[in-house]
Amino acid sequence: MSARLGRAAGRVRSLLDILGVLGLFDHVIGSDEVARPKPAPDIVLQALRLMDVPPSQAMMVGDAVTDLMSGREAGATTVATTWHGGDVGALLAAGPDLVAHAPGDLLVHCPAALVS
Repeated sequence: MSARLGRAAGRVRSLLDILGVLGLFDHVIGSDEVARPKPAPDIVLQALRLMDVPPSQAMMVGDAVTDLMSGREAGATTVATTWHGGDVGALLAAGPDLVAHAPGDLLVHCPAALVS
């Protein structure tokens, strides 16, 4: 996985470490590490810079309207997730580019990647 966005970075890194998955992430960026939190695009743009990926080749996958706003303003394709049980109506009303009803739905939209 490439990046996990949002919340205080130290807390997220600690949780990922406790779960034994921190090593699966190249970067973890917290909202405390950018000038403006979501819905501003700062955190998405920072992740894209760190991964050297242009926004046109990125997807911002989220379960909140602020995720979609942030991704859209950054120039990424926005993907709304519906499996979380939150306010799906508001999420869909925000006009995402794509909708994923299950995690596996994301794979249809992702190019094949080499796994080392």
